[in-house]
Amino acid sequence: MSLFTGKTLIAAGFCGLFLLSFSAQSGVVLSSTRVIYAQSAHEKTIKATNRGTGPVLVQTWIDDGRESQSPDKLNLPFMVTPPVGRLDPGREQTIKITALNNHFPQDRESVYWLSMLEIPAKSKKAANASTLQVALRTRIKLFWRPDNLSGSASEAAEKLQWQWGSENGKPALIVNNASPYYVSLTRAEVKSGAMQWAVTPKMIPPLAKETLTINSLKSVPGSAEIHYVAIGDLGNTLDNNQKIK
Repeated sequence: MSLFTGKTLIAAGFCGLFLLSFSAQSGVVLSSTRVIYAQSAHEKTIKATNRGTGPVLVQTWIDDGRESQSPDKLNLPFMVTPPVGRLDPGREQTIKITALNNHFPQDRESVYWLSMLEIPAKSKKAANASTLQVALRTRIKLFWRPDNLSGSASEAAEKLQWQWGSENGKPALIVNNASPYYVSLTRAEVKSGAMQWAVTPKMIPPLAKETLTINSLKSVPGSAEIHYVAIGDLGNTLDNNQKIK
């Protein structure tokens, strides 16, 4: 039976409304904020470290964007080991990801998500008290990358093409990603002279266009540029500036 019930936070053992103890600080930390799985790799590993003070039960699985779907109902071309295990405080566990086939698009990256559900043990002190036990979920991106793609992920971020568009009658930005790599934006601003407007960031799929909304901008300025920050393969930030056409 799957431990995951389709909710990011799972509450158990709630025994009262007034005598309630609550702790939702994650003690398990992953060694990376993303996983890049190259086609030629036999497997990919990532480490989970329990920096908390008590043992936890850890469940890991991969989804394809259906984050509320129970793992036992997903049929994806990856195997994660161990799927479930105990992790004591101060210890680390290696999570191994293995691709089960090579039936992925060969001209671009594919994206999946690696989830880790952390379920703390109930302490002896809390055994006779009213408690709210919370399972915390960490979810990071897993990119399956074909060999021999042209360019690089960092170049893909640099070469995004920006132009004006509209959405619901308001100015918006159309960003074109002509590369075979995903570009994950974390921040973006339109700048014109001393003025600046925040842009809602998105992950831009390879060989695709996306429309981004601009907060509070009522009309297109005469001359403007876009400053944006993308995430690199190592979780580093990639700062770029482009003229908006």
